[in-house]
Parts: sequence; C-alpha cells; structure tokens
Amino acid sequence: LLKSLDFDTEILLTNDRGDAERYAAQADPSTALLLCVGGDGTLNEIVNGNIHNKVPIALVPAGTGNILRKEFSLPRRVQQACRLALEGQVRWLDAMRVNDRLSLLVTGAGFDSRVAHEMHMRRNGTMRMSQYVWPMAREVFGHHHAPIDVYADGERLVEGAAHIIVGNARCYGGPFEIANRANPCDGRMDAVVFLDPGRAALLGYIWGALRKRLDRHPGILYRQVKSLEIRGTSDTPYQIDGDPAGFLPMKIEMLPRAVPIITA
Repeated sequence: LLKSLDFDTEILLTNDRGDAERYAAQADPSTALLLCVGGDGTLNEIVNGNIHNKVPIALVPAGTGNILRKEFSLPRRVQQACRLALEGQVRWLDAMRVNDRLSLLVTGAGFDSRVAHEMHMRRNGTMRMSQYVWPMAREVFGHHHAPIDVYADGERLVEGAAHIIVGNARCYGGPFEIANRANPCDGRMDAVVFLDPGRAALLGYIWGALRKRLDRHPGILYRQVKSLEIRGTSDTPYQIDGDPAGFLPMKIEMLPRAVPIITA
C-alpha cells in the first residue's frame, strides 16, 4: 500500500530487544515517517531512538496492550492504519523521562511492575492478555508489601505506599483504566498512589480500574505533577510502557511536546 502511494519504503525486522531503538536512531533525519508495526514495547524503543531526529511516528497496532491505539482510537486494520499514517495529523505528545529512558504511556512500581517482570521472564513472542491472568492472581494472593516513598515536585507526597502507577495516558493494558484524568498533551503526569498494601484493598483497586473510577476510589492518592522521585527497596522493580526497566529508585521528569505521533 505504501509503495502504491509512491513512498520509498524500507522494512527493518526486529529480532532482539533494542533493535527497534537502534533502527530509529540510525534513520536519516529527512525520513518522512517511522511506521511502528508492533505493540507498546516496540513503540517505546522507537520513541527512545527517535528523540533527536523527531521523525513523525505512526502505529500499526500488533502488540498485546496497544495503549496508544486505545488512547486515540487508532484503527486496528493494516490498510486503515497505513492510510492514517499518510493522511493523519502530527500531534506532539508529552513524554516522561524515567531515569535514563523515555516513557510515552505509563510507568510504575509495585504490583504491575512485578507482573511485568514475571511476564518478561516467560515471554516468547507476542503475549495474549489471557496470559496475564495467572501472574496477576499470583501477585494478588502471594504478594509481599515493599514500602514505596513518593516525592512530587520536590515535596514529600507519601511514605510507605503499596504501589504507584504514573500515567501519561488514561488507558492501560486490557480493559483497565488507571490514570483516568490523564491527557498526553497537558504537560503533566498523573500519579496514582495505592496506599493500602492489603490483599482485599488490591482486589478493590483492580475493580476500580475496571470501572475507570480510580481517582475517586478509597485508598487512592491521585495527583497531577511535573516531576516525581520514587524510592523503595532495591529489589522493587519498575516498568516502562509495560516492560521491566530496572529497580528503584527512579526519578521522573515531564518533557512537554517531545514526541511527534500521527493521529486522526
């Protein structure tokens, strides 16, 4: 389809983690378009590799969560997605600098990062949403509380929290919506702090995320901020856009209008 519209295209296949980031970084700055055929992890790599070239990025959703597709109601079908890539508008989205990497969509530490870490260990190709059920159940019924301290815009926000998810987008994996006030173009990140470490509370949080009303859920501290520092035990992992990225501590800085994405 792209060739039929007189585009000179080059297809680059990813075999290992980091390939997409390297391809994006090596692209000629005059490139018209980077078309990501993949999920949130592949998109994250392209965003990180493209940070200096700032070539417009379009998406053909082929991953598990596809948060960006849900956030902007992007088409699922290949032909429609390609046409949008050529005919859509460039929207400059905010990004979050998490330690030394960019996050376009969501980052967090605690429950979801431990699930992401386990899924990465057993990953073999594209995962299905149903494959997350067992790791989530194991985390709910067997998790341990590792206290998390959160500092927002230079001031202490909370000590001893159970989990934190920081959203630049409302949508999350599957049917969940975590940061339900988030806007990826407002220059702020939405910090959703889960205060209660109990099992019953965690089940309640999951229910609140399904109902898309976490900002009003008991035991939730919801703040819109420009910078965060998150501290905890050195064995507490954090995730970036659904993939494990390291262990606490982490510093998060908002970068307004940093990433060009093609939307409807």
